[in-house]
Amino acid sequence: MIPITAGILSGVSAGGMSRRRTAQLTLTYAAGLALFYALLGLLAGLTGSLFGTVSANPWARFAIGNLAVRTGQVLDINGQTGEIANASIPAEYTRPEYRAGWSV
Repeated sequence: MIPITAGILSGVSAGGMSRRRTAQLTLTYAAGLALFYALLGLLAGLTGSLFGTVSANPWARFAIGNLAVRTGQVLDINGQTGEIANASIPAEYTRPEYRAGWSV
């Protein structure tokens, strides 16, 4: 991706762009990346310690790793609901089954 991005920014594909246009594209690219990473940092800061708590929990890593190994798939897990969107097999292991309650 780096050679493609460098080629677009330098104007190789346009065949003779001015230095001013190349500088504008480069500054726009750098500003876009800076803005994107700033927004990601803001999101992480606003959620507090949620990212660190979940990712640092060894049991969460163990469970997700076992599900991925057992199914042989990369799992798309919804962080809010805990549901697995792209695979039905691990979803069977993550849904709790409740036994019937007392009947009178």
